[in-house]
Amino acid sequence: MGDKDPTREVRVPKDAVYAAVFVSLAAVAASAFVWSSVVACRLLAVLVLGHALCRVFLPDGAVPRVRRRRADAIMGVLLALGLWYLSAWGATPSVTLGANL
Repeated sequence: MGDKDPTREVRVPKDAVYAAVFVSLAAVAASAFVWSSVVACRLLAVLVLGHALCRVFLPDGAVPRVRRRRADAIMGVLLALGLWYLSAWGATPSVTLGANL
């Protein structure tokens, strides 16, 4: 259920890391208003990929973690690829039933 070694120290990222995450997500939201949803989605994909790469190369406690290092990296890369692929449809006009509405 828990860690195999209960005496192991759990490292937590510094507050500046969480502030950087907040500013990055605010930049994604702002880019959606300033440019387009395609740009915002691609920026989010780059940020997720950056987190996955940081999770692989930086030591424990440097970036926020959810699961094991390998699982975080694999899911981050897959999510980034999916966001980048689906971002092409971000600017698709809405389709409504009945053009007379």
